[in-house]
Amino acid sequence: MENVKFICSRITDCPNTVEYVFKLSEHIAYLIREYSNYPKNILILELTEENEYIYRIESILKTESDELEDNVIKTIERVSNKYDEEGFWNNILTNKGKKRTPAVFHDLIINEYGVEDENVEWWVAHFFIGLSELVFSREYD
Repeated sequence: MENVKFICSRITDCPNTVEYVFKLSEHIAYLIREYSNYPKNILILELTEENEYIYRIESILKTESDELEDNVIKTIERVSNKYDEEGFWNNILTNKGKKRTPAVFHDLIINEYGVEDENVEWWVAHFFIGLSELVFSREYD
């Protein structure tokens, strides 16, 4: 199984919001649940029982949300699947189990994975920032 695979996008009932559904490997989803501080009833809104991570794109303007380009989705999959599950956990999602700052994610996507397009880099970095927040959020301690 791949670490991350894009499943679909869908318009939601929330105004100006698009959800992008990515299937996570069973082990990666397990680790996120194991280390997350989110209550189960909140975490399930982001990471479903089917191991689907919901990446939401919202617009605070009263316009439709931006849609992700195919290149963004392909880059998320390429970066995610460069390693096995352990490599994904230790080299992308975490820094050997430690939290990465958003700036470090941006640098990683540019320097380690060679993403030069600013728009693609921004969305890809924020995909990993959001996924990482499920692990490291202290909001629910």
